[in-house]
Amino acid sequence: MIISKIQKNDLLNAPQQKTAGFGHSRKKSEKHRSSDEMFANMSDLDLYRTASVLPNERYRKVKNNAAGTLFVGIPVLDTLAAGIVQKGGLASKSKEMIKRAGIWGAVFSAAAGLVLLKHKVNKESAALNNIDRNHPVLRTCMDMTFAAGVLLTASALAQKAGSFINKNYGKTIEKIKAPIRNFVNNSKINKRIVTPLDNALTKAAKGNRAPLNIAAAYTAPVLLAGLVTRLFAEDSSRQINIKTNYQTLKNLQTLVRNSADKSDKAETV
Repeated sequence: MIISKIQKNDLLNAPQQKTAGFGHSRKKSEKHRSSDEMFANMSDLDLYRTASVLPNERYRKVKNNAAGTLFVGIPVLDTLAAGIVQKGGLASKSKEMIKRAGIWGAVFSAAAGLVLLKHKVNKESAALNNIDRNHPVLRTCMDMTFAAGVLLTASALAQKAGSFINKNYGKTIEKIKAPIRNFVNNSKINKRIVTPLDNALTKAAKGNRAPLNIAAAYTAPVLLAGLVTRLFAEDSSRQINIKTNYQTLKNLQTLVRNSADKSDKAETV
């Protein structure tokens, strides 16, 4: 907490009474008095900024960790979950993971396109920049519309491209894929690890793999919901800590001012 650091600082330490005549003691006493005066004269805004330092630093670390989880952790876990629950050997599981990874690639491409577009539009259009800054609901609707449009367009293009490739080069591609699929399914990894694991999942699900597929499909939304909840909780804690630190600093400032007033009165007498 900020208060523990302040207590170690010369700012709030009471001046040590030393025997007059020692130059070092007089300098140290003057240093303490100067620090007390600086603290006593701090404005409310300065106190609030000081109280915000450590809570903001902690919240910034949490946001950075959340960003790493969002861009790396959730896609990886979602891709692995999709591959694990896919029925079949290593070849079919790898195919499903590649497909899921492609979906995440499209999502991040849409997000990157949205960021670049907003930067360009906000720079060129004062009206859209005003919406982006001051109308969060409308901004969110515009962002979701753009992202949905990009994803739908990408999905349609992918389907058309896949249909075109299968129609014109399907046999050639199958000739290439067949030996690769056989090699992967005959590998030791598939026989000793993947196939036993798939059989165990099938047995645990009693032949009904639908619950496994549903659980895998909800991996990303559940992790994302947990991440958002964590950020909101940390932000709430940050606000509480800032208020607590500010009030403590304000009380300490009052004590320092009262102590300074008593000292001035004593010197006057």
